Amino acid sequence: MTPKEKAKQLYEKAEDFIYTSNAHFAEDDCEKNCANIAVDEILEIIRYHGTDIGKHSLKYWLDVKHELSLL
Repeated sequence: MTPKEKAKQLYEKAEDFIYTSNAHFAEDDCEKNCANIAVDEILEIIRYHGTDIGKHSLKYWLDVKHELSLL
């Protein structure tokens, strides 16, 4: 996937969430979900590559995801 295609995919995921759930969630929840979409993408890349550096990054991004859930 090219960077342009990935950017479009991420944008569409966020857009879909905002438009389909806007009536059901507060603005903060939309922002949190969009941040989670980005973190999920990073985690997917780290898990796919599975390097030693990725293991440290994996813990960091899992911690970020946890902190997002606390917001």
